[in-house]
Amino acid sequence: MTKILITGVNGYLAGSLQKRFSQESDCAVTLLSVRGEEWKTADFSVYDTVVHCAAIVHQSAKKVSPEEYRVVNTDLAIALAKKAKAEGVRQFVFFSTMGVYGTGSSCYRAVRIQRDQPCCPKSRYAVSKYEAECGILPLASEEFAVSVIRAPFIYGKNAPGNYGRLRKLVFRFRVIPQIPGLHSMIYIETLCDFVRQIVAQRLGGIFTPQNLPIRNAWELSAAIADANGMKVWKTSLLNPLVKLASIIYKPIAQAFGSEYYDEKDSVLPGNKLSQYTLEETVRLTEE
Repeated sequence: MTKILITGVNGYLAGSLQKRFSQESDCAVTLLSVRGEEWKTADFSVYDTVVHCAAIVHQSAKKVSPEEYRVVNTDLAIALAKKAKAEGVRQFVFFSTMGVYGTGSSCYRAVRIQRDQPCCPKSRYAVSKYEAECGILPLASEEFAVSVIRAPFIYGKNAPGNYGRLRKLVFRFRVIPQIPGLHSMIYIETLCDFVRQIVAQRLGGIFTPQNLPIRNAWELSAAIADANGMKVWKTSLLNPLVKLASIIYKPIAQAFGSEYYDEKDSVLPGNKLSQYTLEETVRLTEE
């Protein structure tokens, strides 16, 4: 029986992972709140794996100071990893972000990311996650596997963040600009299966999962429209205008631009990453 501790009682990711692990007969899952100081007295020695999901995320930079990001996303993560190692936990899984690379999505060029390329985080959120990585990865040893997941755009039923914003654009304008360029994204169930494999094999290192094959952002928009029976106008005629607007308004670049992981860096040895097509995952999300 593998005993797993997941941090983040009310988080979307933590709840999804708890549901996924609970489906396995050989897993016992516990959720832990890391607000306040009570977590410091919890006994980690009874667990095989700690999966750290709790973080400040999907917040406006104006609402959260760099210090707040550092306290929650960096210092807390490192403290939890050190406690896990000291108390005999065999694996620590840390959720980071694609943003640590600092490349940024672009409507003007293809942005391909290789897992081992240098990091240069730009946003406060990405900086806090990268600083946590720098404190956690050196703790790895033969007895203590450290697994860092640099997740791309996550979507799924009731998921917060970019999917909801993209959906609103589709419903409001009913126009989808067909801007070429691949975009890394991952369906929540696919991500949970990916984490399950990492825990089952006790794999350490840096991981960059994504849906395969890699698709265009406009195809995701089209799938949202199709799943809702909507008639939309798919066109490349507006591309010059959208590209220009993406310079001024960053969310447009995030929604329709190109930024993707090298496909060879996204597959675990001997395992398929996903059994679903993009259209199937969107239908499941929209049900």
